[in-house]
Amino acid sequence: MWGAGMSPDKITYRTLIGGVAKSGDLGFALEVFDEMRERGVELDVVCYNMIIDGFFKRGYFVKAGEMWERLLREESVFPSVVSYNVMISGLCRLCSSGKVEDALQLYSTMRQKNCVNLVTHNTIMEGFYKDGNCKMASKIWAHILEDKLQPGIILYNITLMGLSSCGRVTDAVGFLDDALGCGVLPTAITWNILVRAVIF
Repeated sequence: MWGAGMSPDKITYRTLIGGVAKSGDLGFALEVFDEMRERGVELDVVCYNMIIDGFFKRGYFVKAGEMWERLLREESVFPSVVSYNVMISGLCRLCSSGKVEDALQLYSTMRQKNCVNLVTHNTIMEGFYKDGNCKMASKIWAHILEDKLQPGIILYNITLMGLSSCGRVTDAVGFLDDALGCGVLPTAITWNILVRAVIF
């Protein structure tokens, strides 16, 4: 682009990085990202998020962590709620490797900075349930109520599935009653979760 006398802006770089990261060519995405800095184009947290997410999705967990550290060292670009959610989601994919603890540490940081949302809670709870850690998942539910967030059916379904997988079917049924009491209507997925839990 520069050779043709054109000066790409932040949006052009963001679009290019996003497309290249999605295609899996993360080496080139990093080259474009570094060129952005060299050319004096303002860096942007969205570009960081796309590259970190790309690394996680391709299984390059160390690289994702290195990119996260780069973001934290930035003086003019700061992690957003999306950045934290990307990291938590990526770390929760590694729950069998014990990385859920790293996700929990990030989650705690987010709560201290008051930048958690329901997506954050959904992700971390699902990670704990997949790890078989029902106790920690229950603590996250308590934080949701503490933070005065209104859980929707997705979070209820994650909890129902998690409780069922931990062998707590009675608690899962009680949880459904709680959802109904809060005006949260079950979906076909909700009923499938409970039917499977009772039958199997």
